[in-house]
Amino acid sequence: MKKLLKYVCLTPKRIRQYGLVTVLYKIFVDTFLFIGIDHFIPENIRWSMAHRFHTRWKFSQKEMYDLSGYNDRIDNKSREVLTEFYEVGLDFTGKVFVDVGCGTRGVLPVIKAEKKIGIDPTLSKAKHSYVIDEIDVNYISEKAEDISLVDSSVDVLCCNNALNHFENPVLALAQMHRVLKKDGLFLLEVFIEKKNIAHTVSFNACELNNMVSKYFTSIMVKHEQLRVKVVIDEDMDGKLPMRWGGVFKK
Repeated sequence: MKKLLKYVCLTPKRIRQYGLVTVLYKIFVDTFLFIGIDHFIPENIRWSMAHRFHTRWKFSQKEMYDLSGYNDRIDNKSREVLTEFYEVGLDFTGKVFVDVGCGTRGVLPVIKAEKKIGIDPTLSKAKHSYVIDEIDVNYISEKAEDISLVDSSVDVLCCNNALNHFENPVLALAQMHRVLKKDGLFLLEVFIEKKNIAHTVSFNACELNNMVSKYFTSIMVKHEQLRVKVVIDEDMDGKLPMRWGGVFKK
């Protein structure tokens, strides 16, 4: 009852942030998730609305923290995941580094690399609003399932908190495997959370291990609680989620 009351009280705020249509769809999805029949929602509609909701969420975060504050939060998270979770540092001099599912920024502004590429379908709508002006980054607005890069052209590929946002995670992994060079590094971080409006799929650690091991060989795998504070859905009650991932190679 307490969670339901909190959910209802937050609805007016969500309508201001995301718009009435998006919030009505959230209520629809949350109801289906609660009953356990969300699989009846067609995958393309589920992904399209999740993508729309997540894009609107990014805009609300920018308004909440202003652009500089929003970017600082992303950069702090990027440094933590690269240096503490993956333990690979920030210097990839001479390498082609690709961030798949980079959102409006990704890890690219905090690293050094010969070539930096960010891939995310959000970019077509967010580019001008977020004033993405990193002159040494090539941002491409496309889905992870449709990566346009040529085979074996990437030295390091990164995918942070994005796999459970994809419409087809298996196809996305196959695409990332295709573009990565032999012995190239694959850096993966996945939040282990319940399905929600923004996450089209949900995984546990065993499922992730089985899925990823079909394409990549593990170098170092971690399963731990997230360390950096993030704004999360109210059903988490303020608890940071678990994450699974690490360093893999082709």
